[in-house]
Amino acid sequence: MQTKKVEVINPYNQKQVEQMNDFCLHQGIDNVAKEFLAIQKNQEEEAYYKNLMISPVENRYLAFYDKEQMKDYCRLRIEKDMSRCFLTFPELLEEKGTREILPYAVSYATMDLEMKEVFLKMKHCNKKTMSLLEKYGFESLGTDQEESIYLFSKEEEKVKEHSFL
Repeated sequence: MQTKKVEVINPYNQKQVEQMNDFCLHQGIDNVAKEFLAIQKNQEEEAYYKNLMISPVENRYLAFYDKEQMKDYCRLRIEKDMSRCFLTFPELLEEKGTREILPYAVSYATMDLEMKEVFLKMKHCNKKTMSLLEKYGFESLGTDQEESIYLFSKEEEKVKEHSFL
């Protein structure tokens, strides 16, 4: 039985929306489940997916589960025409080590979505996470409003030498 997994959140999957709501409430962070509820209220599922096909910008959420319980998530702002993606992570109550979702989010952006540039913003980026980012080939762009900003630029040789998972 697989204990850890990552899923793309479907705004029409009520179980996932409820898990996101519970996670945000437990962490005391901005509740992004309200975004999914707004999507459900304003669009039929078929229309939502049709709009995604033509929209140049898209927001997605990846959720990290351990033993069927959501432990973390990552927001991806995808700019399709620019072939770039912005990853942001919530500020968790307890950040012990590296963010376990991080390699999955980077792999999803670079391999599945085929983004050429991946920007990452994170508050309170600890040393373990920073060293992991450096290992993957991210370059620090400095800080902005207490957030550390990193860039991974996809080049063929970088992709071959860095295994994210």
